[in-house]
This record gives sequence, C-alpha cells and structure tokens, in this order.
Amino acid sequence: MNFLCAILLLFLDEEDCFWVLSAICEDIAPEYYRPQMVGSLVDQKIFEFLLERYLPEIHTHLIECNMPVLLVTMPWFLSFYIGIIPLEASLRVLDCVLTEGTNVLFQIGLSLFFLNKKKILNEKTSDMIFLALKETKYDTRELLTTAFNEFANLPTDLIDEIRNSHKFNIITNVKKETKGKKLYELQSNFPSFTASQLEYLYEKFHSVIPPEDNTKLTLNTFKKLFPDIFPFWKHYVDTEIPVLLMRVLNGGQNDYLDIHQFITGLNCFYM
Repeated sequence: MNFLCAILLLFLDEEDCFWVLSAICEDIAPEYYRPQMVGSLVDQKIFEFLLERYLPEIHTHLIECNMPVLLVTMPWFLSFYIGIIPLEASLRVLDCVLTEGTNVLFQIGLSLFFLNKKKILNEKTSDMIFLALKETKYDTRELLTTAFNEFANLPTDLIDEIRNSHKFNIITNVKKETKGKKLYELQSNFPSFTASQLEYLYEKFHSVIPPEDNTKLTLNTFKKLFPDIFPFWKHYVDTEIPVLLMRVLNGGQNDYLDIHQFITGLNCFYM
C-alpha cells in the first residue's frame, strides 16, 4: 500500500489521497490490506483459475517447476503493479481500477505471463522463472494492448462465483490457523489450564463477539458470556457484578477484554 499511497500523493493533496485510499480499501479492493488479506488471497485463486483457462501451457509448466502462482502475483496485485511495470502503464492501470474495478488486475497479470511465455517455458526452475519475470522490460503500449484485447472478455459471472466459493474456504482456513496459533500461545502461557479447557474458553470468547470486531469483549458481549463462565452468578447478569468483574479481569485499564486478559483473569480467579 505504501507504493500506492506514494503514487497518489504525486497527484493529490493529503485529504484527497486519504479519501481515494479509503475508497480502494473499503469498496474497490475490500480485505486486500487487512491483516489476513482475505481479499487478495481469494483473487490469487481466481487468477490461477484464469491462468489455467487462458494460458494452460504456462500454468502446467509452473506446476511442473513447483512454483506457486501467488509467489509471483501476490506482490503484483497488492501494489496494483506499481514498480512492476512502467510508471505510465501503472498509472493507466490505477485509473482503470478506480473506474472499472479490480478485474483489470487479472487482465494485466495475464498479459505479463502472455508476453513472457517463451521465457517462462524455456526456464526449468522456479528461481529462474521468477528472475525472468522480474528482469523483463515492458513496452507500455504493447502491454496495455495485449491486456485489453487478448483478455478483454473475462467471465465476470464465473469470477464472482469463484470469489464467493473461495472466500468462504479461505476465511475458514484462516480462522483455523489463527485459532491453532492462539491456542498454542495460550497453552504456553497458561499451563494450569488443560488444552480442552483453553479451547472451550476460546470458543466461548469468540462465540459472542460480532464479526466486525473479533478480538475484544465489550461489556455487553461479556454479559452474554457471563452465565456460562460464572454459573453461580448467572442470576446477577443485570446487576453491577459483571461490571465490577470485568474491571477486575482487565485491571481497570479499559472498557473491553482481549483474550489474554480474559484467560489471565480466569486463571487468577479459578486456579
């Protein structure tokens, strides 16, 4: 995103740059620049499908060379090709993304592989393929003409269908990976809890949190959790007890609980 911001600041004042970046991050390329980068990962799956469909020989060769496509294309997509292709071309790409959406990123990516087809097929290792793509000098007119002529009619309905199916799978996998890492960390920090107890508390913690904020418990969400965690006080949910207990758990520092504060407090309370 730093490349994108730098380019925008060449032509816009700071406020306009902020609003353009907001539109890109929230509307045009949502979830591209969030910590888990779900949007970008989904589009890598779509691009791999398009590469297999339009340039099957290249796709097969990359598989034979054990070269994941996203190893090359992830930086392309995240930077909107800024620093990858000539500045004039990348500005044109940015214009198209702002007016037509991110499908143009697929067109440019396919064009880069198309123009480098001979080089790619001549190389036998992933390192050499990567180097060949990196060292290629592109002609702006040839690149854009190839992108918008050879790959002008991408199957948008199919792209949307693939995006929806892969998004669900990627979110599921990311959640599993995040959960696994967090539980491993919690088990190291809180050996007094068993693995099954920590998993139960982790699941309970995340079961009451709304999707837009999956890291912290507010007082309202803490009250939803209260009867299960403190069954002997379940009839006191609407009293001051949850408020006071939450202050004890977070040390009176803020109005929310993260997972570490939650487990730390329970560790002191029960163990």
